This record gives sequence, structure tokens and C-alpha cells, in this order.
Amino acid sequence: MTASGAWHPDPYGEASWRLWDGQAWTGHTAPARETPDLQPLTIALGKSVKLDQQFGAGTDTLKCEETPVGLMHKPHIGDITAETASGAWVFDREGIVTGRARVQVEPSRQEIALFSWDGIGTGTDGTLQFLDGRWFRLTRATQLAQEGVTSPADYDPQHQIWVWYGPDRAPISTVRLAIRSSTKKIFGKEITYTSSSTGKTGSDIWTDMHPAAANTRELPVLTMLSTYLIWWHTTQREAMLRDRL
Repeated sequence: MTASGAWHPDPYGEASWRLWDGQAWTGHTAPARETPDLQPLTIALGKSVKLDQQFGAGTDTLKCEETPVGLMHKPHIGDITAETASGAWVFDREGIVTGRARVQVEPSRQEIALFSWDGIGTGTDGTLQFLDGRWFRLTRATQLAQEGVTSPADYDPQHQIWVWYGPDRAPISTVRLAIRSSTKKIFGKEITYTSSSTGKTGSDIWTDMHPAAANTRELPVLTMLSTYLIWWHTTQREAMLRDRL
């Protein structure tokens, strides 16, 4: 690190750039680019955000009460880019499939963390490990008690639930799948269906922010990463279910 002050890729997952004052990291950050259509993710503290999904490849929008707070760019092939008002990151799509995915900060493409599933490509539980030793767990709600974490709420048992927590075991946020049922008239008969084969999950993906989120500077990268992970896990699971029909 330079002896004099300079901007460097943010190692914390809060922003794209962070100012080094010559001796330590400061609280001064900057985004990868100006995103006037996005509001800071902090407006969602104590609230929930939902992924507004588009069919196929393209850009999905994370919204808090209809206000955009994040973007998830999904090309047909290649890595995923996620953006918030404070920064942007690239998620290693192939690594997510094989079990160990790199997280790089944009636009420098410097690696700041590695996400690992507990089992290769399981889509169940996993750990985000930063290069400086910080870590966060993304765990199914059914496993929280075994890991010494108190469930942050009584959730609908029909929903699939994952929770982010850190070393203090305080829940930071919850990612949940809320089943979205739709009906279609086929040959004059109403058919109920809950999944899609066009890159859009059959369930809505929500993230609930808990009190600990207010003191978690890594919240932007945690939120965008888990949104993508659960989207990926759900689309893969729904594809397997369709193949069995």
C-alpha cells in the first residue's frame, strides 16, 4: 500500500473504491460509476427488498417498495455483474457451479473474497471468506439452531429461507423464496403453475433486513451475492423438476 493517500479497490464489499490515507483505510468510498437511478441500499434497513426479474438474459432490478436499489446483469454466458449505488462486483458463474466462486470488485477486477458451498454446487449452505479473514455464513433457516444462531422471525413454512450471519451470530438479513402461483387457461382448463423455464424463477426472491444490517458495511455485496446465489439455485432446481415431468 502506498505511503501517501490514494484510492484503491474497496476490500470490504461496501463500495468499489475506498480511500487509503497513507496509514489506514478511511470511511471515504466511491462507486464504480454514477448510477442516478439507484438509491442507497441503506433505505432498505428495517424493510425488505424484492428482485424484479426479467425473462431470459438481461438485467434484473432489486427494489425496496418499488424504488431500485440494485441491478443484477445476467448475460447468456459469462460472469454476473451486480451493482448498487455504492459499488459493483463480479460473481464467478463457473465457480458457483463448481463450489468455489470468486468475488471481484469492479472496475478493477480485484478479487476480495471467495464464496464456497459446503458441498459442491449444493445451493444449500455456504461461507463468504474475505482475503483478510473476515467471514459470513449463508445458512438455511432449518440449520440455524445447529450453528448457534437464533432465527430472526417466524417465517411461513412454505417459504425456503436462508440467513446471513457473521462471527457474532447475529442475523444480518434473510433471503426467502415466496411461492408465486399463476394460472393459465390451456384448452379451456385453468392450470396452476409455479415455475418458469426462461431464466425467471417461479418464486419471488425477497431479502429482509434485520437490525444487525445497519452495522454491517459489507451489506451491499452480501445482499447482491445472496440474491444471485438463490436465483441460481432456484432456477437449477426448477429445471431439474421440469426434466422429471
